[in-house]
Amino acid sequence: MKYFHTTLAINEPYFKNSLDFFISLHEKTEHGYYNITTSNDDLNNFFDNTGLTIEEFKEKYPKILITTVEDLNPRFKFPLDLT
Repeated sequence: MKYFHTTLAINEPYFKNSLDFFISLHEKTEHGYYNITTSNDDLNNFFDNTGLTIEEFKEKYPKILITTVEDLNPRFKFPLDLT
């Protein structure tokens, strides 16, 4: 059986916690696929959260896809500052 998990994780600590959780799942099974949708601002801190560049991350964790809300629909302005 294969399964797919997806989450919307915008702003810290949601993005980091989602990365940690999906990395843990990725290492425990070969049947899962994962998607984290975040913001471009969160990707600016990607190296700080993982110790990897995005390219290195994709190579090490090929079943984890990272997308951004800005890519979903560029005509819709998402309220990214939720603090």
